[in-house]
Amino acid sequence: MVEFQVLRCSKCKTFQVMQVTKSPKWKCKLCAEKQSLIKVVVD
Repeated sequence: MVEFQVLRCSKCKTFQVMQVTKSPKWKCKLCAEKQSLIKVVVD
């Protein structure tokens, strides 16, 4: 089963739903800012 998590971009402050990955890095779909996973809003 595929798991998803809700993340918030630190630059544009938007919430995004992303599929859970092994990597702690992710990229914002709106502003293209590369970020590290600090806090998961909803798991």
